[in-house]
Amino acid sequence: MVKGISVAVGTGALVASGLAQAEIGLSAGDLVQAIQSPYETEFSIDGSQAHLAFYSAARARPVSFSWDGEVLDLLTSNSFVTMINGRQMTIVLPEAGSLLELGTNAPVTIIDEDGNVIVNNRSLNTLTYDESAALAGELGLLDVDRLLRSAQVQAMGQVFSPVTNQIDLAMYPSYRGNYSRKNGVNVWTSVQGGSIEGNAVSSDYDGDSKSAVLGVDYKHDNLLVGIAAGNQELDLESDYDGRFNFGGELVAPYGAVSFFDDALVFDAVLLYQNIEGSQRNAYLLEPIDLDGERWGGQASGTLYLPQYNKSFRAGLTIGGSYLNDEVDGRYLDSKTDDFGLEIGEAFGGLKFGWDLDDGRVYGNLIYHRDISDKFDDDIDYLDNGDEDGWTVLEIGAAHQLGRNMDFNIGGRTTLGSDDVEYRSLYASLNYRF
Repeated sequence: MVKGISVAVGTGALVASGLAQAEIGLSAGDLVQAIQSPYETEFSIDGSQAHLAFYSAARARPVSFSWDGEVLDLLTSNSFVTMINGRQMTIVLPEAGSLLELGTNAPVTIIDEDGNVIVNNRSLNTLTYDESAALAGELGLLDVDRLLRSAQVQAMGQVFSPVTNQIDLAMYPSYRGNYSRKNGVNVWTSVQGGSIEGNAVSSDYDGDSKSAVLGVDYKHDNLLVGIAAGNQELDLESDYDGRFNFGGELVAPYGAVSFFDDALVFDAVLLYQNIEGSQRNAYLLEPIDLDGERWGGQASGTLYLPQYNKSFRAGLTIGGSYLNDEVDGRYLDSKTDDFGLEIGEAFGGLKFGWDLDDGRVYGNLIYHRDISDKFDDDIDYLDNGDEDGWTVLEIGAAHQLGRNMDFNIGGRTTLGSDDVEYRSLYASLNYRF
């Protein structure tokens, strides 16, 4: 058992180096302490075969390690096939070294399961900031951070849309006037669901999202004010048998104002969401519990062009969105309050609508540009940065069911992106007093 713990400490030094410089609240000391006092350790010998495993946590980030091999290899071999956080890693030491002597001063080579060399005969304490953070990601220590980043990006495309749809319906400058929003109080409810997928640097993910929102607003001539409340959640499956769920109740006050006979519209949405969830993986002893708050907002301006054929009207829109997740995490006996990021995006594109006798066909084509690096320096280590933008196409239709009621249905999908993809359908019902 003593030798098993010694191996664990040595491996902990290796893993710690990957986070020594990452600005996510972790230090090498945090991680080495976690390895020196593991939550659970396994060490057994069956004949000539040995099994070693330990499970621990550093600031709620999991550290799991396992190795199976010949007993003599612990003392004589310099190459070891290990599992670190569910990932197969081959650790190669100098010829005179052994796993018991592993530390940050000895040069080491680390090879992943695909044969890629992620550290090549380097002393780990010589790694640069970028190299240390990259190693932490390769070893799975940033899996939760990266999935939280992906969840935020997906939420950006889902959480504001029920409210902005209502703003667009209310403030669209209808020529015919049959479907224009009249002055007074309007109560609405909206449901939305769809599939999502993307890339979280070290692993792909896919899953689904859903939301249900109830709102009330008041319109007087060119002014709209309202508030919405509801629930938005997502459920993701990722590599290494990962399962991630995140979401919660939200409140969103909103408003809009128009000028020049409704040709120029400015709108804004504020957001507060109580968020909670968990991350599960096959290599975890228990789920990583997540709990926190989300603050955000979205603002845009739309300039509608003159009508065509007294029915069709298009507009040019530009705006931005911002989300700040402040998330606490707990895994085994370790806790942290440094999960979560600030993210932002800028967007611009085309909106259009076609008035009918009892409704409207509408849509938009909007390009979204990620600008999260303007808010959070750590974003480069949680996002591969291959694609900084994506386009969203939305098509919908609204139909009057009666004098004071209408029904709205539509869908949206991303175009031209592999890192951020979603397809969703939504429906809403409005009643005007």
